[in-house]
Amino acid sequence: MTFDLETFAAVIAVYVMIVISPGPNFVLITRYSLRHTVPLAFAVTFGLAAGATINASITMFGVGSLIVAYPVFGFMVSVAGGGFMGYLGLSAIVSALRERAQLQPAGHAGPVAAEQLETVPEAAPAGESLVSALNKGLLVNLLNPKGIVFFIGLYAPLIARTSLATKGAVLAASFVIEILWYGLVILILARPRFRGLYERVSFSIDCLLGLVLLLIGMRILLQAGTYL
Repeated sequence: MTFDLETFAAVIAVYVMIVISPGPNFVLITRYSLRHTVPLAFAVTFGLAAGATINASITMFGVGSLIVAYPVFGFMVSVAGGGFMGYLGLSAIVSALRERAQLQPAGHAGPVAAEQLETVPEAAPAGESLVSALNKGLLVNLLNPKGIVFFIGLYAPLIARTSLATKGAVLAASFVIEILWYGLVILILARPRFRGLYERVSFSIDCLLGLVLLLIGMRILLQAGTYL
């Protein structure tokens, strides 16, 4: 079979719309772009892209249908994914509270001064590495059951019977789209203007982003029972 340009274009058009829509990936990238270094943010991006590509691959070649045929797999992925999302959100909130406590002068219960907030380090917490950041991005996509279901719904009717060249092109293009979009977000949010704004309201932003991730995790956990 030859390369199917029409199917390729249709799938990629839908994929672009999904990638640029807000979700847990965007929240995670936003937090790393504002709080950590640019290399760490890009490591998360490559992890997200790799996770999406793996999900797409196993779905494209039929393995993802196990979730449909055996609901227990969907339940297990949902529990793992929801738990991991919740962990990331709770970690972000706890980290913000810990840093606020460290910056708060002894015996002072008022707001932290702007000058103090500017001392918040841009680097990652101690022990954070490129591999760790990449793994976080990878797990966020691999453990997102909605991602697998999305790929089943998109790929099964459109490219199940296309050529291997078409499938490969879709996977490669999807990976590149993730890198380009989130890379653009990183480069915008990492600019001094946004970093300066973040340093002034870092506690609120970290808590908000952490809360969003926590709520996403709770929602995935609550929906886990629908697979059984």
